[in-house]
Amino acid sequence: MSCYPTKKPSSLTMTESFAQSDYPENLHLEDTYSNSASNNNTNHHNRRQKRRPMQTSSQDARYSHRSYQQQQHQQQSWYPPNAYYEQQYYSPQSARAGGHFNHPYQHHYQPQPQYRRGQQRHAAPSRQVNQQVTNRPSSHHASGRTTGEVENLRSTLIEQLLENTYECMICIIKINRDEEIWSCDVCYKMFHLTCIRKWANSEESGTDKNWRCPGCQYSYSSHPNYKCFCHKRTNPVFQPGEIPHSCGERCAKRLNTKSNDCNHHCTELCHPGPCPTCTTMIKRSCLCGRESQTIMCSSSSLIKCENKCGKLKSCQHHYCELVCHPRECEPCDHLVKQVCSSHGTEREVSCTAETGDRNHYTCGEICDKSLECGQHRCTKMCHDGPCVDCLFLPENCKTCACGKTAMDNQQRTSCIDPLPTCDKPCDKILSCGPIGDRHRCSAQCHNGPCPPCKKESTLQCRCGQLSKSTTCIEAVQYDPIKNPFCCERRCNRKKLCGKHRCNELCCDRDIHVCELVCGKTLNCGIHTCEELCHKNPCRKCPINIYDELSCRCGQTVLQPPIECGTKPPICNYKCNRTHACDHPVYHSCHNDNECPPCTHLVSKMCVGEHTLRNNVPCHLKEVLCGLPCGKPLSCGVHTCQRACHSGPCQANDQKCTQLCSIKRRECGHPCNLQCHGREPCPSTTCREKVEVRCPCGRLVKDVVCNIKSNKASEDKDDAALTQSLVQALSVRTIDLSLARKQQPAQPAPLECDDDCRVIQRNKNLAQALSINTEEPRQSTVVYTDFLRDYAKKNLDFVQGVERQLGQLVEETQRHRVSKRCYSFKPMKINERHVVHELASFYGLETHSMDPEPHRNVVAYASYGVCKIPITLLSNTIKREKSRIPPPVTSI
Repeated sequence: MSCYPTKKPSSLTMTESFAQSDYPENLHLEDTYSNSASNNNTNHHNRRQKRRPMQTSSQDARYSHRSYQQQQHQQQSWYPPNAYYEQQYYSPQSARAGGHFNHPYQHHYQPQPQYRRGQQRHAAPSRQVNQQVTNRPSSHHASGRTTGEVENLRSTLIEQLLENTYECMICIIKINRDEEIWSCDVCYKMFHLTCIRKWANSEESGTDKNWRCPGCQYSYSSHPNYKCFCHKRTNPVFQPGEIPHSCGERCAKRLNTKSNDCNHHCTELCHPGPCPTCTTMIKRSCLCGRESQTIMCSSSSLIKCENKCGKLKSCQHHYCELVCHPRECEPCDHLVKQVCSSHGTEREVSCTAETGDRNHYTCGEICDKSLECGQHRCTKMCHDGPCVDCLFLPENCKTCACGKTAMDNQQRTSCIDPLPTCDKPCDKILSCGPIGDRHRCSAQCHNGPCPPCKKESTLQCRCGQLSKSTTCIEAVQYDPIKNPFCCERRCNRKKLCGKHRCNELCCDRDIHVCELVCGKTLNCGIHTCEELCHKNPCRKCPINIYDELSCRCGQTVLQPPIECGTKPPICNYKCNRTHACDHPVYHSCHNDNECPPCTHLVSKMCVGEHTLRNNVPCHLKEVLCGLPCGKPLSCGVHTCQRACHSGPCQANDQKCTQLCSIKRRECGHPCNLQCHGREPCPSTTCREKVEVRCPCGRLVKDVVCNIKSNKASEDKDDAALTQSLVQALSVRTIDLSLARKQQPAQPAPLECDDDCRVIQRNKNLAQALSINTEEPRQSTVVYTDFLRDYAKKNLDFVQGVERQLGQLVEETQRHRVSKRCYSFKPMKINERHVVHELASFYGLETHSMDPEPHRNVVAYASYGVCKIPITLLSNTIKREKSRIPPPVTSI
């Protein structure tokens, strides 16, 4: 289908402006500049935020609520700056043909600074891929601003500079007229020179070579310097009556329009912000270049005449019939019929410079036409013109059958008569033998085909791994293409997919392409991969859905086209499903089959009906209190000791496994056998452990009770004892059961050993000498040999360490802090070793810090753990040097 318009509306004149077509000439963009006139007050508090270009993907733009979607349909599209001639006329549907402008920026477009710069970081790729880093747009049209917006922005910036109210975007401080600044040539933001230099040298500003503007993210390669707005003067000096930071000369920046053909320069004095619109009147040609009109240079009107193009197309045979259009004409769409020169078949081809004047073509197959002799056919490839004469005619054949001997051939009258023969060998090249040295026919000169060769040939298989010597009669039966000689060896190489192997007989392929279908499930989870088996991950599902995809409640909709497998959109409205309880809903709309559990806090009775639990989430069905169950078991003696639970305490066929707690009559210990209900306790030996001591109480040992109950002996002893007592006391009966319970049997006590006797003797001696043995005695501190040897050689160093450690312990105990530390100066390894070992006697914790040669020791004192030893190491060494024996401690 041609992309040129086929019909022109009658209402259009020679100059089609955007006001008459579907394209708005001056559509307002979203003003992203915080210092513009419209946003001077509203965006004052937003200047502290770091501005970056907004990015909007196609799916994010389609994702919206219905109310927002209706607002988007009422908005107009934005005309991009570089869509002038070619985008206007080469779009899929032209406005001149009644179609809507279908530009890729049209739907949900958000104008961003990246369309004005050629390189950026952390943003979408720029449309102007040919623009270099150092190229600098010189007009407001590159940013898509209208004439009114340009004038307002320029006047607002001048007013703020004169009143000293413009704020730096980095430090949020007002810029004075006598301070050095830097101004961006893309977004026209101004910053303090010191602020922008710090930003350019920071890691967040970009790469090592380039840095980005904080306002528009445009990338710069040069270091920021203080220049006037037109870049003519460095370090300009403020003059009263002039714009601050300007040079006072004519701007002379090159202007630019949407047509990109303006070569005029700005005539205003050096100023901040964009230059004004070009008002020069110029002559502009129509799209085909035949007519011209005088219009304003900044005008975006399209000039088009009503004449047909009439240019010769690329085929050089037909003329262009389109109305005035730019660029080259479309390729010729005419079809040329051609007939095969040998077989007469017809075909249709596109009209080109090669096919436009040719009515015949050659198909590349054998001609096979009947020659004039009527007996033979043409063996040449398809050709133009008549076929050559038969080569077997008598007048054309003057030799014998092998061609070696010249003969008259007067006896032959037609082309079908046999050729005369000679006595020489035929010597024609046969199809057998090596490729470079084919066998020749050894028979005598003859008519017709040569007889079979009687020699032998070497056959090589297709993969080259096997060679075979055979007769030429058998060798000619194999054809390298149709019937090749193959071996029985199977190829074991992996195919390109890396999963399957070739497994083909006598394979001669260099590249093994897997011909199986992949069949894996795609990311959508519905369709399978239909490509050939491959090594890399499967591509995304290519199927698109053209129906709306909504959330469960239907208030959030994802507009088509939608990729297959896309999940329903996330909805921020509350869930409107019917819930099991009447509590308020706190969760949003979701696509799960079941709603999240209700978390409203209520009061519920525990499953054991012990206590009423408060602040329990509503979704909890079983509430446990943690108390013992306490329900009676089936034995009738014990109760359930499990924590509060649901269901029965024990199964129907389960017996009570608790231990019997009835005390034995003999020793008073519990029975400790498995529950036997209300039956009497069986006669068993008591296995309870009992603590046995010696008379002085020093020796302690745990022994088993080992007292066995005997019913018969107990009754016999009771009867004998009762009879003797009755006779002695003249009483009739005495109940001995109470007496037996009050005096249970006990294991025999231990005997005191020699140590017990020594301790008892010492106690008696201390008591006689009035010595209090209960007062604790402090043990003598024994230092290591390493500390003692080192202290003898470096006593001053050891005393300094003791002084610091003692001070650390005293401060910790005085202030009662949980932890306190002291850092020693850097030391050598031996000195650090002394500090580590000596600190352990003070109850301190030490750690080595920092690498060599600045490695030092840090001591940590904990309250209640640290202490000062009884005898210091330095005092011990001094006493040894003076050879004074240590004092004797009294017992």
